[in-house]
Amino acid sequence: MLLPDRISNLLIDSEAYRVCPLLTQSDFIKFCNERNISVARERLMKLERLKLFFPMLRIYRIDTVFKIEYVEGGKRYRDLGGLKEGEEWKGDTRTRLAGFDFSARVVRSWREHGNAWDPRADASPHMASLETESRRHEAYYSPFQIAEVDRLVQQLTASVEIEWAVEDDGTASRTWGDRLKPNLSKVALETVKRGHSDSIQSLWPAPGSEDTELGVLMELEVGHGETEVYAGVQA
Repeated sequence: MLLPDRISNLLIDSEAYRVCPLLTQSDFIKFCNERNISVARERLMKLERLKLFFPMLRIYRIDTVFKIEYVEGGKRYRDLGGLKEGEEWKGDTRTRLAGFDFSARVVRSWREHGNAWDPRADASPHMASLETESRRHEAYYSPFQIAEVDRLVQQLTASVEIEWAVEDDGTASRTWGDRLKPNLSKVALETVKRGHSDSIQSLWPAPGSEDTELGVLMELEVGHGETEVYAGVQA
């Protein structure tokens, strides 16, 4: 079943991710492989570049500065929360990637600041750093997308009778590969074209005009838990 553009709006507004949590890319790959659907990160990325299959949500983690207090003679430190813009702080700080969680406030804040987006509907300049800053990126998929990716994998996975690559006298055929390549290329092009057509002709409605987003928050909301003490060496 094909999914509509901006479906992530619906998931966020209804908090449906609490009932069926989204999976990170690695967890989605594991979920598929355990059900005999052969996918890997490279294949998911290729399908996304071909505009055939997208994650529900992508995020880009920025650096955030946290106030800390060293304890136990500098062997450990206590996290005192993020340092807000314009806040005066004379104590120690540490920098780490912003924490993300699926609370409605955090997700909306990240989207409004351009650090989370629906790749089906929105382009992001952060995609340019996907390979060079991979640790900052994460993609999230719904378990229900397994049906969609299974359909694509079946259409795009060829079964080849390789005995035809050997001549009757036991030598390698010089023409078999040349005949195979254009045939596979034709099938691939037709499958990709059909995949785009299926997306356009989806029975799902187009994105609605009603804006359900909240107003822009002043600062990027960061997901974090209770105050914790971490191991660390005082500089």
